[in-house]
Amino acid sequence: MKTSRVTFIVVFFALVICLAMFAPVALSATNLQDGNWNMWRHDPAHTSVATAGPSNLTVAWKYTTLGAVISSPSIVDGIVYVGSQDSYLYALNADSGALIWKFKTNDYIVSSPAAVNGKVFTGGDDGYVYCLDAQTGEMKWKTFVNGDIEYTYGSLVLKSSPTVAAGMVYIGSLDGYLYALDVDSGDINWKYNTDGYILSSPAVVDGAVYFTSELPETGILYKLNAQSGSLIWSIPIEHEYQFTGGTQMIGSPSVAAGMVFVPATLRTYYGINALTGAIVWIFTEPDAAEFIVSCPLYVDGDLFIVNKYSITTLDAATGNVKWSFFTGDELYTSLTYAVGKIYLMTSQRHLFILDATNQGNKLANYTTPSGSWSSPSLYDGKLYIGNHDWNVYCFADNAITSAEQNNYSLQIDHTLVIIVVVAVIVAVATVVYINQATKEKPSKSF
Repeated sequence: MKTSRVTFIVVFFALVICLAMFAPVALSATNLQDGNWNMWRHDPAHTSVATAGPSNLTVAWKYTTLGAVISSPSIVDGIVYVGSQDSYLYALNADSGALIWKFKTNDYIVSSPAAVNGKVFTGGDDGYVYCLDAQTGEMKWKTFVNGDIEYTYGSLVLKSSPTVAAGMVYIGSLDGYLYALDVDSGDINWKYNTDGYILSSPAVVDGAVYFTSELPETGILYKLNAQSGSLIWSIPIEHEYQFTGGTQMIGSPSVAAGMVFVPATLRTYYGINALTGAIVWIFTEPDAAEFIVSCPLYVDGDLFIVNKYSITTLDAATGNVKWSFFTGDELYTSLTYAVGKIYLMTSQRHLFILDATNQGNKLANYTTPSGSWSSPSLYDGKLYIGNHDWNVYCFADNAITSAEQNNYSLQIDHTLVIIVVVAVIVAVATVVYINQATKEKPSKSF
C-alpha cells in the first residue's frame, strides 16, 4: 500500500515537472518588446499609428483557419490574436505563424480582439464577451451582452470590437446598449441605452467614451462618462439609405487634438469639438454611395479618410482637402500609418503601401487571393491582416524560409519529446529503486 502510494506521488510529480518545464517553451520564441498593437485600431483612442512598418509586401507566413478572417489582428508580446468565422479565436506566434492555442466560441467571430495585461477579450456572434488567459487561452469569464440579436445586414457583416481602458471593457451591442464590463470579473459596471443598433467600436479618451448608434430616423454620436456611463453630450449624425444595406452605421470615431472625427453612413465626415460636441466642419463627397466602414486616421494635423474609391487627406482643423489618391477599388477597411507610410486593404484583393508625404504615391502593392474586411495591424516592422480566403497573413520586408517558419514548431516538438522521455526515465528509475529498497528491507519480528 505504501509502495503504491509512493509510486503514484513520484509519477505525479514527474508529470508536474514535465508540464512546468514545457509551459514556457511555447513562449520562448516570442520577443517581449514595446510597440504592441493591443486592440482594434491600436489603442483606445483609435490612433491606428505604429512606430514601424514594412516598406514592401513580402509574405513572411500565412496561417489557414476554417473560415473567413474578418477580424483585425491584435499583436502583443510576440503573439497574434485574431478571430475567424470558424468560431475560433487563434493565438499565433508572430514570427513564424505557428499555432500556440485556439479557443472555440459558439458562433462566428467577426469583431477584433483586445489583448491587455495578460488577458484577451473578444466578442462572439453568440452574444457573449469572452475573457481568456493570453498565454494559455483558458477562459477566465464570459458575459452575455445580447450580441446575437437578429439583424438584417446589407453588404457588410461587421460588429463592435472591445476597447479596454481604465479597468473596463467597452463594447457596443445590437440590443442598443453600450456595455462597460469589469476586466477582472466580467461584471456589468454599467450599460447605456441608445434605442438603436451599435455596430461601431467605442473610442475611450480622457475619461470619456465616444461611439455611434443607428436609430431608425438618424444616427447619433455619444460622449459618455467612462466611469459612470452618464451622458455628457450627444449630437445627430444623419444617416442616408444605401440600396444594398439600409442605414448601417459601421464606421467608428477616432479622437485626437481635441477633436472627434466620425463618419456618417456614407459620403460624409464630421470634425467635432470633443469638449463641447459642437460641429467644427463637415466634409461631403456627393458622388460617394458606398458604406463608410473605416475609422478616420489623424497624423500631425492631417486626417486621412476613405472617400469612395480614393484615400483623401483633409486638414484636420478645417476639413479642407489637401490631396487625394485614387485606388480604383472599394474600400471597406480602416487605414494604418507608420513613419510616413499608409497601409490599406481593398475589397478587390489589393494591399497597398502609400507615401503619406508625397500625395499618396504608391510604394508597394500585393494581390491576395480574395478581398478583405480586415484592417492592417503593425508590429515589430511587420504587417498582419486577415482575409476572406480563410488565411491570416504576415507581411515583412523579407521572406522567411520554410525551415525558419517551421523552426518554432520543431523546437517545441523536440523539446517536449526530450522532457517527456527524461521525466518518464526519472519516474521509472525512482519507482524501481523504491520497490527494490522495499524488498530488501528486513521485516520486523515481534
